[in-house]
Amino acid sequence: MTTQYPHIHRRNATFTGRDVEGDSLDLGAVDLAKAVRHGVLARTVEDLRAGFSIIAGTRPGDWYPQVSWQMLQELFNSADINSAFFDGLKIAVLTESLNVETDIHPASFAAVERAKALFREVEARLLTVPAPITHKDWLAFMPIWQAGAASIPVSDEEKLTTMSRWLRAKGRELSGKDVIMAQGAVQKIARTMGQAFEEYDVVLTPSLGTPPAHPEWVRLPENPEEDFRRQCAVSPWTSSWNIFGPAAITVPLHREKIDGITLPFGIHLAGTRPGQEALLLKMAEYLEKVDPWPHITVPTKGKGVAPSS
Repeated sequence: MTTQYPHIHRRNATFTGRDVEGDSLDLGAVDLAKAVRHGVLARTVEDLRAGFSIIAGTRPGDWYPQVSWQMLQELFNSADINSAFFDGLKIAVLTESLNVETDIHPASFAAVERAKALFREVEARLLTVPAPITHKDWLAFMPIWQAGAASIPVSDEEKLTTMSRWLRAKGRELSGKDVIMAQGAVQKIARTMGQAFEEYDVVLTPSLGTPPAHPEWVRLPENPEEDFRRQCAVSPWTSSWNIFGPAAITVPLHREKIDGITLPFGIHLAGTRPGQEALLLKMAEYLEKVDPWPHITVPTKGKGVAPSS
């Protein structure tokens, strides 16, 4: 996950895919079986649409509803965004961590406030809401994560990071009963979140709970459990939408100087029900239009990059 680019992700839903950049490609040339993991990473909303033109579609055997041409047109076509589009849109504002107890960086809150001000200008309705699940609830996801890691064929375990080896080792300790029970607990979380956000169109959270993390702070070979906890602290909200299911998009809306370097602090617009990709893209497009973010510049050797605000 990065806040340097607009990024849309989802799990178990119609549009999924891998990182893409550049122009649109022929869907028939893409192996969709290999394009269902990470979502689309792009610099602009238009790039996201290009990414979706590669990965959007259904094939025989897919369990989710067939994608209609009308649905694709709504997703890909840029609409004229005006105040009427947002009039009455209900946005839940969530800033409490969902996956781990941690302090949230003030700049993360500032990013949310920046987004709230922009959405208020177009008469969207915003209401602060409490966390729908506890940190203990979220831990029900861990056996799924661990079993998934253990299921991946690896030819040389020693080439993996310590945390990956730790996750795989935990996964191998699980029984079939453990995994089935975890699946039920995860479904309960999804239903709890669905009920909590039923009356809202979108949930607004920070993208990250910390500044973009330096790898040396996150990667702790001597303590993989703390390594994982820190990764949760960096991203306290997005993984819960992996559990919940609806699409979500991160937008690099805000910037602040940390130790003399200007860093991006994004906001996370998260769906509350299936099929909201077009809505999320239009909301991101509005933010990009009224408060555009700087594009990534080429680093100078030996110096940090500080994009202009």
